[in-house]
Formats: sequence, structure tokens, C-alpha cells
Amino acid sequence: MVVWGVLDRLLDERWLQVSAITGTSAFRQEKQVTLNEGESVEIGGYTLRYEGLEQRDTPHIAYLMARIGVFEGGRQVDTLRPEKRFYKKPEQPTTEVAIRSTLGSDLYLVLGAYDPDSRRITLLAYVNPLVMWIWIGGLIMAVGIVVLIGMFWLMRVLARTVESPAGPSR
Repeated sequence: MVVWGVLDRLLDERWLQVSAITGTSAFRQEKQVTLNEGESVEIGGYTLRYEGLEQRDTPHIAYLMARIGVFEGGRQVDTLRPEKRFYKKPEQPTTEVAIRSTLGSDLYLVLGAYDPDSRRITLLAYVNPLVMWIWIGGLIMAVGIVVLIGMFWLMRVLARTVESPAGPSR
């Protein structure tokens, strides 16, 4: 029983979630930078290179996307496209965040501002470590609850079969 108690404490899903939340809060990085095409910025082990703007227009929405190359260790691992959307009716702008999620961290990119003449952008970059582990901890808790409910159900079924009245047989 002692072994199971130790394992239970080591694998406690609450410990996993608390550690992930603490790590996410304590080690979060953020940076705001204005870039010309071809310029780069480094944050949280990533190098982000601004590769240009893309525009698209539909009858209801106009899109402006910044194409950002994401590099890790000198090799490109992704291309993210944070964007501004302009809804024509009711004439409302919105911002769409570009996200890269891994087991180690989440990278969020926001297109803050842009200059159409120079094609310069202001990029907001956030690196939040261990976010995926918060979700994994929640999943472990959910699986644990299902297993616990199943165990109680099985114990009740077994208890009913053991408790069957056994009178004297003649």
C-alpha cells in the first residue's frame, strides 16, 4: 500500500496542473517590435522573420495578414499569419492571433499595427511555456474520474453478488 501511496502522490494530476500554471506565469515572455520586411526578432528560443504582407478582399471582409517565418535552431519550423480583419458591415476591425502550440510552449503572434506605405508592421509576440500541460493535467483528471466511477460501479455489482441471501439448504 505504501508504494501505491507514493505513486499516487508522484502522479497526482493536481501537481501537474499547478506546476504548469506556475511555469506558464513565471516564465512567460513577451516582446513588441516594429519590423521591415526581411527583419527578424528572437524570443523564447524562436527566431521570427517578417516575410511580407498578404491582402485578400471578399464582399464582406478585407484581410491583411503578416507572413512570419518561425525558426528554431536555425531551421524553419512553421509559418504563422497573424491578421487584421475589417468587417465591411458594421465597419468593425478585429485582430486574429496566430498560434503555434507544442508540448513545451505556445507561441502567440499578434499583428498590432502596419504602415501601408513602408509595409512596416508592429508585431506582438508572446511565448507561454507549459500551456499544453495544463490541458494534459485536466485530461488526466477526467480519465481518473471515469476510472473512479467505474471502480465504484464494479464494487457495487460485486457486493450485490456476494450479498445474495444464502439460507440453509435442505
